[in-house]
Amino acid sequence: MSGFFTSGLSALTGIRTALDVTGQNIANVNTPGYSRQRADLIPSQPQRTLGNSVGNGVVVDGLTRIYNQFVFDSIVDTTSAQGRLSQLSTYSDRVNNLLADPESGIAPTIQAFFDSIQDATADPASIELRQAVLGEAQALANRFNRIGDELENIAAEIDRNIGATVDEINALSSEVADLNNRIAAQQNGPIPPNDLLDQRDLALTRLADLIGIETVEDSAGSVNVIALPGVSLVTSGGANELVATDDPLNPTRRRIELRSGQTGATSPIELSSGQLGGLMAARTTIVDNTRDLLGQTALTLATTLNTQAARGLDLAGNFGNDIFAVDGALSARPSADNTGSASLTVSIDDLATFTGDSYELLFNGTNYQAIRQSDGEAVTITGTGSGADPLRFNGISIVVAGVPTADDRFAVEPTRAAASGIRLALSDAEDLAFAAPVSAEADLSNVSGAAISINTTVDIDDPDLLSSSVIEFVNPTTYTVNGAGSFTYVDGDPITLNGTEFTISGSPVAGDTFRLQANTNAFGDNRNAIELAGFRDRGVLDNGRTGIVGSYGRIVTDSGIRTRNLQASVEAQDALRSAAVRQQQEVSGVDLDEEAANLVRFQQAYQAATQLIAISDSLFDSLIGAVRR
Repeated sequence: MSGFFTSGLSALTGIRTALDVTGQNIANVNTPGYSRQRADLIPSQPQRTLGNSVGNGVVVDGLTRIYNQFVFDSIVDTTSAQGRLSQLSTYSDRVNNLLADPESGIAPTIQAFFDSIQDATADPASIELRQAVLGEAQALANRFNRIGDELENIAAEIDRNIGATVDEINALSSEVADLNNRIAAQQNGPIPPNDLLDQRDLALTRLADLIGIETVEDSAGSVNVIALPGVSLVTSGGANELVATDDPLNPTRRRIELRSGQTGATSPIELSSGQLGGLMAARTTIVDNTRDLLGQTALTLATTLNTQAARGLDLAGNFGNDIFAVDGALSARPSADNTGSASLTVSIDDLATFTGDSYELLFNGTNYQAIRQSDGEAVTITGTGSGADPLRFNGISIVVAGVPTADDRFAVEPTRAAASGIRLALSDAEDLAFAAPVSAEADLSNVSGAAISINTTVDIDDPDLLSSSVIEFVNPTTYTVNGAGSFTYVDGDPITLNGTEFTISGSPVAGDTFRLQANTNAFGDNRNAIELAGFRDRGVLDNGRTGIVGSYGRIVTDSGIRTRNLQASVEAQDALRSAAVRQQQEVSGVDLDEEAANLVRFQQAYQAATQLIAISDSLFDSLIGAVRR
């Protein structure tokens, strides 16, 4: 009789617990991170009656949290990748819109500038046309400045977001460490810490979005969190702290350090996953790299046009001055941690091989090593750094002054500030050097129809550049210069004399004479203007394969391709994460239909258990009544 009653009573208790758990599941159907729970019922120890074992009801063995570690790890991994890609895609899209906008981009302004020079070749003495050139040059400099400044603002925004993300990571790490302690304290208690485990998993998922992590659970139930690629963020002893500090190589940039929660010591770390890794990668590979490439275009424009302007004459007959100036270009900055006294002077060594990249220059005590900032790859470097033997790599040369010590580092940024720093250097339209410095003519008494033409000024510093020279042919294949020498003539071959390259074409005869002389009163001379206009399409970079317009076009094209690829990657990663979340919901999520069915089942079982107790009570009353009689 007692076993009958005990079975009914234990059934009421066990089924009531199952109903409570079902109600808890239903109540938390929309709670983020909640994992479905289940009451585990097992038969209680049977009692022996007349040599037989009779059941003694049911007991609650525990409350199981429906959970799959493999599925959770999949969510963590896909969330970290999604966080990184989302930041890269966001900033790539912003930079691409800035570069490709037909209204605010640089391409139409470059075109308008060169068109104005081309227009001026029709009447090089026209002040109005010259003034138009200066106006377009100013507009071009302003456009470079605006986009360069906006890119710098985006980089500063990323640095602020890095600081805010680090603060959020530290808060979540502390939360995980606190939950570890609370879970460990309840791990062997009568009530399993299922809700705390859910809270910890939710915190870990949010942490994974911010920084790539791996988790390892110890025997006490605590989770050790490792920030990829191998930095202990949370241990059984507590949480370590990330710190965003000024980068010694660039005080305007933030770098990440790890501060030990036990010793307080800090050390720099490299992070590549989650939103934080995405922010740092976006700053380096997207924003800074775009600033370098845009600066390369600006510096190439200024360098080529200034060089050509110096080879021409202005309206006053003076050699041309620079059209553009570029403030902040060819920069080199020592690390704040350096102990030596070395400083660097950077110059363009070869424009044809000049890549415009920024570098970290390392001195190991004997030799220098150059690391490209955009991808961390080492580049081949030659020279010792002296004035007679500069360091040379990728089109630049560096002269080292002072004495470096081992482990000294330098940031070499030839072009990063160039777009923001380019400005118009001329203020007077008459100073534009549209004329060539040397003129050439054939003597009117020449018998043949041979002609002479100036190609270019190859050495503006030649002391005899403006000296007069007479080329006289001794016979059809031999000529003298100012009556001296015997030089072989080949039809159409370039000839260089006193810093000027020219060509004689045709079939001269003995006695034919040609003259080179200073180009005086050359108001209508447009030869140097034609040379200036030609740089729109003339190859000056990539060993002569890419011109100034092409250089900017390549930046826009590469940016568009990168943005589209990142958008595709984000969509693919979103699909992977959604699949992982669906799988997690299938395992751990609350199914209202299933819980409703459980409610009906447990309700019927509860009613049956009450009937057991009612029958037991009735039988007991009958037994008492029979005994009394």
